Amino acid sequence: MTYSKESAEWLLIRANNAKWFSKEAMRYFGSRVYWNTLTPVEDGWLFISSEKDYLGIETRFSIRKVDKAFDIDTLEWQATPNFKIAKDILKRYAATEKAVA
Repeated sequence: MTYSKESAEWLLIRANNAKWFSKEAMRYFGSRVYWNTLTPVEDGWLFISSEKDYLGIETRFSIRKVDKAFDIDTLEWQATPNFKIAKDILKRYAATEKAVA
């Protein structure tokens, strides 16, 4: 399944984390969420976000987890400047987190 920003799962996640996903917070951190990377796992969801590095120059990708209580945790902070590698990292986490179909 491919998720979009308006999918039921994202609407729930965003509603429970309004400050995290606010335009102001995302602008401040130079964040972007890759909505279609949402991956259901046994106890929540994984997704990829990107942020500018501390100099505000390079975009780097992070792996995040949302648990069933809608708390967001960072599994890999700015792990790579390469989106394909970030997707591979997310897949590894999904395999260890018991991905669900």
